[in-house]
Amino acid sequence: MPVLETLKLIELKKKGLSDKEIETEVLVNNYLQKNRLSTVKRMFVEFKRRLNYMDSNFTELITELPFDSKKHLLFANIMETYPMMLEFMIETVLPKLQLLDFSLHDSDFFKFLYIKEEKATKTLTDNTRKKLKQVTFKILEQAGLIDNGKNKKIMKPILNYGIILYYANNTDILKGLLMSDKEIITNIR
Repeated sequence: MPVLETLKLIELKKKGLSDKEIETEVLVNNYLQKNRLSTVKRMFVEFKRRLNYMDSNFTELITELPFDSKKHLLFANIMETYPMMLEFMIETVLPKLQLLDFSLHDSDFFKFLYIKEEKATKTLTDNTRKKLKQVTFKILEQAGLIDNGKNKKIMKPILNYGIILYYANNTDILKGLLMSDKEIITNIR
């Protein structure tokens, strides 16, 4: 979840550029700061997918927020784009936090993944599982929801009220941002 790069793409979207025009800008100006063209193209596909979940209210809100809140809003966008991330936050991370267990372990992620795989028709390879874990914890670290990839101490964010209002009709996202039901009820009236 490279914040500065995402903000640059949002800026291009706000200017009214099409996905193709944004892609051209990204490739010409190396906005994703990668050396290999194939990496830039692969990353852009993911960014484009996330940009499609951003409406004009989202893009306006993100420009007004302080930097840490921008990270929280971008993480919310990731949870909208990738429902599995949202499920992990609601089903695994939030319950641990509510039990005052602030330690997130690799085993917590693998247990979550195992339960999801049991319900699915396909199973993942060990390499895919490890990559999913690595990416998930990296995103959580970049969003400020864990202290780092090594300790993985859960850190409850202090959410900007603008984010809370933006997701007032999608309380699952607020739960994914580690708000309890009581906090949601208190803040959305």
